[in-house]
Amino acid sequence: MEAVAAAVVGSPSALVPWLPRLDEAPATDQDERDGLLDVDDVRAATARLRSLDQQRGGFAVTDSATALLGSIPDLRNLWHDENADHAILVASADLTRLIGWAFHDAGDQYRARQFATLALIFARRAGEDSLAASILYVLGRISVIERDPRTALRMFQLGQLPARDAADSGESARLYANEAWAHAMLGDRHRMDFALARAEDEINRVGDIVAPWTRVFFTPGEFTGIQAVIYNEYATTAPRVVADRYCLAALDNARAALRACAPGRPARSILFDNITAATACFRLGEIDAGLSFATAAIGMAEHITSARVADRFENMVRCAVTATPRSDVRDMFYAVKASLLAISHPSRHATTSRASSA
Repeated sequence: MEAVAAAVVGSPSALVPWLPRLDEAPATDQDERDGLLDVDDVRAATARLRSLDQQRGGFAVTDSATALLGSIPDLRNLWHDENADHAILVASADLTRLIGWAFHDAGDQYRARQFATLALIFARRAGEDSLAASILYVLGRISVIERDPRTALRMFQLGQLPARDAADSGESARLYANEAWAHAMLGDRHRMDFALARAEDEINRVGDIVAPWTRVFFTPGEFTGIQAVIYNEYATTAPRVVADRYCLAALDNARAALRACAPGRPARSILFDNITAATACFRLGEIDAGLSFATAAIGMAEHITSARVADRFENMVRCAVTATPRSDVRDMFYAVKASLLAISHPSRHATTSRASSA
């Protein structure tokens, strides 16, 4: 934590011990390396991989993205090269941030943190404050999935410093929204509500141009969907009467997020909305509605390999089997179990990843 703070306000060299071994990146042949020397090619490939991650999950991206990173010339010296080209530093930071996010989604938080750390070094060396803020968001989300809300809060709050330097209301809004998630985990309703209000204020300040690493937050339904997740989270820590109210708020927001969906919204986000809605329904005893949302989620999960999806499915199933012994809920449990088995054996998706990057 101290090293990250030092990198945000001073020199990024404190982060060096946390970096990944870049020689572990999948090898690429000479023709592929020669074809990726242009920074525009790296940007374009990163954009394709970002879309693939959003539609198919992190398992579909990690191999291709790390191979692309390995194709960047002089990568091992780039972060401390005083003469490094600014454009390639930014492209490397964006790509490495994506790799960190993909490993996070795939359930490998150790490697996620390593690559996000390298991304932060690249972004700080490039003076790209908006991207640095976005990387601190990734580091915060790693702590969220590790159920460490206090560290997550520090990362999100640190991220506000470069977000403000960049006058990036979009990234600031996303950081505030995720601060609300961490406060919900801690059972702090007042700070949760305050952070959500700040997020809405920042959203209202966003102009026409949003950075590519932040754009997904502004797809229709996305902010409403994360509000649903936050309210569902708070419902697990709140007293019973309040918990039911926030379960209802989670359900309302998840339904609204699904109604707001438009072409281009990540399939993984739509899947999350269905899981969130199902979980809230089961907690409220609305079993038939919960099964409807759960069935939709199970159908979508066939095409998305994400450890985060698996985590949320497990929570949904716990709520369902606690709520009722109905046989159709048991059938849903076995369907989810089969889906989780497919996610835990992602070898077929690595093949898809290599093919899609060709």
